[in-house]
Amino acid sequence: RPEGRRLKGESITRGRGEILSLLGMHGTCLTHALQIKQSKKMRVSESGHAGEGAYFWAYETNKRYAIELAECWWAFWKHKGKYQDCSDDRCAVLDAKIRKPDDQVFLDATGMWFREALDTALRASKKTESDLPAVTEFLIQELQEEAKTQFHIVKIDIKTPSVIKGREQVVAQIVSRLASAYVVKKSGLDLIQDIDLVNGENNERIDGESSSENK
Repeated sequence: RPEGRRLKGESITRGRGEILSLLGMHGTCLTHALQIKQSKKMRVSESGHAGEGAYFWAYETNKRYAIELAECWWAFWKHKGKYQDCSDDRCAVLDAKIRKPDDQVFLDATGMWFREALDTALRASKKTESDLPAVTEFLIQELQEEAKTQFHIVKIDIKTPSVIKGREQVVAQIVSRLASAYVVKKSGLDLIQDIDLVNGENNERIDGESSSENK
């Protein structure tokens, strides 16, 4: 098992009786966000950069950074027409606190060891950038089989959303072309403890209540 698989760079809260937590933002339309709060169940993508799961842009103390990435993610998918059948396609950002799982079911793939493994796999198979998600998912599956486990959360670096025509480039897009994200797999959805709804592009609470995700 690569040493880089240990948890590092996670958001830590150590209040009285409080467990180690991961923090992340998820951008979507207001229709989907309200459905998530009402059902207390996170929507899971069947595919993505690291396979199926609920994706959250990771942060530690700078919420603005992750909120901007979540807003850009919403703008990208709105531009692609993903929300055209939704009654309210305005931007909404979900701020999540996720319980850190045991190390054996947490994969930190943000280290150089994983990038080198991707490089080797892409070269060997003569794949292109469009194949990167499939190759990434394949490597994660191989690591699971090697460790004889099923990862509940994968931390991985993802390409930041492209600038959409008519929108200004935000600071988070300038900082780096890659940003860390937590991918909560279906097997790990119970780890999502709380979700707050923030008003997409104004960084204000839509309501003051948090949505408990304990199941």
